[in-house]
Amino acid sequence: MKLSSPVYSQFESIFSRFVHADCLQFYWQQYPAYSLIYVAKGCGRRFVGDHISLFSKGDCVLIPPHMPFAFVSDPLLSEESLDYMWISLPKALFEEHLMKIPEMSSVCGLLQRSARALSFDSLPEALSGVLMDIPQMQGMTHFLSCISVFDSLVSVSPEVLASRSWDGALTQSDHERIQLIGSIINKRYTENVTGECIAAELNISSSAFSRLFKRLLNKKFQTFLTEIRIFTAAYLLEKTDLLVEDVGKASGFGTLAGFSKRFKEYSDTSPAAYRRQRAG
Repeated sequence: MKLSSPVYSQFESIFSRFVHADCLQFYWQQYPAYSLIYVAKGCGRRFVGDHISLFSKGDCVLIPPHMPFAFVSDPLLSEESLDYMWISLPKALFEEHLMKIPEMSSVCGLLQRSARALSFDSLPEALSGVLMDIPQMQGMTHFLSCISVFDSLVSVSPEVLASRSWDGALTQSDHERIQLIGSIINKRYTENVTGECIAAELNISSSAFSRLFKRLLNKKFQTFLTEIRIFTAAYLLEKTDLLVEDVGKASGFGTLAGFSKRFKEYSDTSPAAYRRQRAG
């Protein structure tokens, strides 16, 4: 199942939808609108442009028009189902109408700053409540409440997600290739998955695959794979009592030494120290 976008209606200019999903497979998607996605329950992996991270309850992300993304469930992280809220603000509404309204200047500034996508991981409780109520609203109440959410986000400090070097110039064929590659990696990252085996699936050489991957996702295949494994390991270190060695194996690292080395490269600390820091 993919992350389901809002249902568009000719009687609304801003669209919203609350969705319950038992699980989400890797689905590389993009829309010609600003997408605000708030996670009410569950956790998993999030891919936005060339950015990879984990998401969990309370996380909120603002994705600009045409930036590709995917949300993925993983039973290794949690078998809990996922509830999320999605508000879609059409690009045309922003450019042709909202930008001309003086009172909308702060919201317009927020949308313009979202060119590389923004993540908000600590929303005020009142704002979270409004987000969850929006799908039941209609007409002007729905419109104004959606606008008020964007206005409230102006005062919340965000994290920029996609890198400056991400340009997102992808063809339909590129999207199809990312869909295949992403699906394979997310299903098999705990195994000995290699660039060679994925290249074989694409019926291209290993060197051609390396060049293709770097062009499509703005990073090397091994970097992409390692990031998925590191984020998974960090979650398991923080949320479970598994031995450090078992965390490494569960996340796809073959040896404890290799796991410790890679983890320290990404977090500047050892897996055991990371667990102690998070516990404290």
